[in-house]
Amino acid sequence: MGGTMQAWHIWLVLAIFFAIVEIFTPGFVILCFSGGGLVASGLALFGLSLSWQILGFAAGTFLAFISIRPLFQKWAQKHEKVAATNVDRLVGQKATVVETVTEDRGRVKIGGEEWSARPADAASYARGEKVQVVKVEGNKVLVTRPGASV
Repeated sequence: MGGTMQAWHIWLVLAIFFAIVEIFTPGFVILCFSGGGLVASGLALFGLSLSWQILGFAAGTFLAFISIRPLFQKWAQKHEKVAATNVDRLVGQKATVVETVTEDRGRVKIGGEEWSARPADAASYARGEKVQVVKVEGNKVLVTRPGASV
């Protein structure tokens, strides 16, 4: 084995470099360039000219971008962990209406704290009535009667 680098070595190193850079960037875009580098490396290995290698790099990158990237994104979204917040814990909690809840206004008390509330359905809820939180939207909770389906 000689000590000289051939064109296919350079393309392969470039492909590996892009794969490593992808680890530190979001979106699976840089990884597509790695795919192009592998195609160009293969073309160089078979002795094709630099023009064909560059064309192969561009075509391989494009094909990876339109075919492989969507698959990686779908996989990543499926395995993404959604960060729950303390507000998310309000969903399912029982509350007491402290100010009549209508489409326009209302307040409920949940565990000692008062929250602005709106009905999750078309109903209105009177003061003192027990309700259940079904959703949090910004600084308001959407409520319904316990056990009711929305």
